[in-house]
Amino acid sequence: MNRTTVNRIIPIVMAAAAITLTATIVLGIIDGTLTGGSPITSGQSVFAAGGSTLQVDEDLEGGILVIADPATEIRVLDPADASERGRIELGREPATITPTPGGVSVFVTFPDTEEIEVYSTTEFEHETTIAPEGGDGRTPEDLTFSENGDTLFVTWRDSDAVSVFSHSMLGLSFRYEFATPDAHGPLYRNRRATRLYRGSGSGIEIYFAQNGEHIDTITLPGEQADNEAWVFNARHTHLWGTDASGNPIVVDEAASSAREIDISASPEIAPVIPADTEHALYVDAAQTGVFAFDARSGNRLADVTFSEKVLDELGGRIARIVDTGAGPVWAIGVSGKIAAVDPATLSIADVHDAGARETVMAVSSIVQQDGNFACF
Repeated sequence: MNRTTVNRIIPIVMAAAAITLTATIVLGIIDGTLTGGSPITSGQSVFAAGGSTLQVDEDLEGGILVIADPATEIRVLDPADASERGRIELGREPATITPTPGGVSVFVTFPDTEEIEVYSTTEFEHETTIAPEGGDGRTPEDLTFSENGDTLFVTWRDSDAVSVFSHSMLGLSFRYEFATPDAHGPLYRNRRATRLYRGSGSGIEIYFAQNGEHIDTITLPGEQADNEAWVFNARHTHLWGTDASGNPIVVDEAASSAREIDISASPEIAPVIPADTEHALYVDAAQTGVFAFDARSGNRLADVTFSEKVLDELGGRIARIVDTGAGPVWAIGVSGKIAAVDPATLSIADVHDAGARETVMAVSSIVQQDGNFACF
């Protein structure tokens, strides 16, 4: 074969190889073999642990704050293996626990005082006591931070008022207060905290956060669940909750419209949208598995039934699910054991014993390694 023929063949061979490689990559992405796991499909079942490639940063500070019955202390658990990092002694049962956005502190309220106790999630000690200006003897009901933590919205028990505070260095400065007639329960904010959402008998009320002006009412297709728990997707375009019958409700924030998904989920367990995903996860009505939906379109992605072996370890049913903020989602059983679920594939990565029986609350308080969260 002469040099001229070789020079003609080489480009042809290289082009063919490039086409083959490109096709392999595209097909791999489509079928999931090059994305870290198999794609989620409806009807999937999880029969055993060990099928996940989930990676967890074991150097993260903070952890998962778990309050178990009797609820007189907060246990700070490692998101990687649920080992105990420390305990925060409260001495009595709290009403709410709310981590600051940076995860370094947690604000704890109690059912009989206007004061807010602040604890460190890394040193496991009491930091300060805050008596909110303008509290006037009222008891805080729920706390909602803006995304960067510089604003705190406080709702009060037996009141329709919302108080707005500036927050800096674990101190609060009163700014203003407004009324939310007929609305009740926690507040939910959009990404920049310019709009606030609160449930009412008519649906979800929307308020302009700058002055408390009522903007709109989103009518819901069904009666809200008693837990009144809602969660935004990552882009803050859709809000997810549950009606009293356990049917998921998805709210289109831009269109101010809501629709119900006809499926039996547990109305007692709030939905979870894991960080860095667009999957909305619900525990099924029997509390033995998880439903997954696309958090933007509302399309059903999968229904995952936990194996009998895993359910036995969890005590027969799931009591809570929580996004760790560090990779996995935890399904906490009534036995105190935890199934770490890979949110991308909905496979169980591992089962850990956290000793957190009959968990009352569980929230993520991972300390942010980047961003302007030094004070929060």
